Amino acid sequence: MQADGTKYRQYDVLPADGASDRVILAADDHQRRFAGERADWPGSGAVPYAHDLQNDELVTAVDVDCNRIANAPFHWSALRSATRRVVVCRTELRLALPNPIITDPILVISPGRSGSTLLAGLARGFGLRGLSEPGIYLETFLAMRAAASDVERQHIASVQACRHADLLAPLEEGRPLLLKLHPYAVPGLSFTLPLLRHTPRIVALVRGFVPWSMSWAKAVETSITHDVRLYAHFLETLAELTRKPVQLLVLRYEDLVSDPMAELDRLAKFLERPMDRATAVQILARDSQEGTVMAREEVAARPASPRDLDLMRLAWLLGRPAAAIEELGLQGYL
Repeated sequence: MQADGTKYRQYDVLPADGASDRVILAADDHQRRFAGERADWPGSGAVPYAHDLQNDELVTAVDVDCNRIANAPFHWSALRSATRRVVVCRTELRLALPNPIITDPILVISPGRSGSTLLAGLARGFGLRGLSEPGIYLETFLAMRAAASDVERQHIASVQACRHADLLAPLEEGRPLLLKLHPYAVPGLSFTLPLLRHTPRIVALVRGFVPWSMSWAKAVETSITHDVRLYAHFLETLAELTRKPVQLLVLRYEDLVSDPMAELDRLAKFLERPMDRATAVQILARDSQEGTVMAREEVAARPASPRDLDLMRLAWLLGRPAAAIEELGLQGYL
């Protein structure tokens, strides 16, 4: 599949200083140890890791358990921890290869802290495969935002199409994917939608601003300014979707908490797939972020961030995108 004589460089990944897991920053060669060459493009056990824009090279993790990583609450974190060896090649070599044919994933978007990780975990109850927060979509959004020209943006988009196919192809196993995007990647949804071949299906979750902001503050100590901007960008993106040819379902976090089965019935109808209620009940009973720093018990043990509720409400009143809220029919809720 590759040109005659093509060799792909292979590296062992070295631990970053002071870090307990393995880290590779694509352009930092001091964190790699050359381990030889291979003649073929990585096949099974390979996961797209990074696009090294500085050198225009692709970094691919190899010899990893794709399925175990795919089942993790946060794909980007599990991949980072599991990576021990990578293959590096120029992007032109990968672009010359055909992309595997994949089924369009169903996208899940949210501003975070609103049940989206749980929804990705519930995919199995609908006969789907869940995939939560692969890093390549956030990386592409940040690269697109920093790109200096349309030519550079087009190149990034071409490379991302390859990475999207390489990431999803080994995971389908005859089942469509429920792909949850990282909250910070949602404003870059316009770079993800062109990767889909058919009318996109998107599930969006929303939550009342004040409790949502308090949840963020306790989980990762965000600022009110951060929260207002993140939620505003999310709502503007969501409102923009209503003007595109997409199938969109909006779920409220509060409804998922108060009557989960009714909301999951709505989701089943939207997905046009029957729900295995027994499986759904089992998944609902578990902590969807167990084993991570976002686990329920971990977050609950942290001291609550002192916040003035009146200040939070005022900040949201001044910073919220009123037009987007009205367009989404969320007046009185947000």
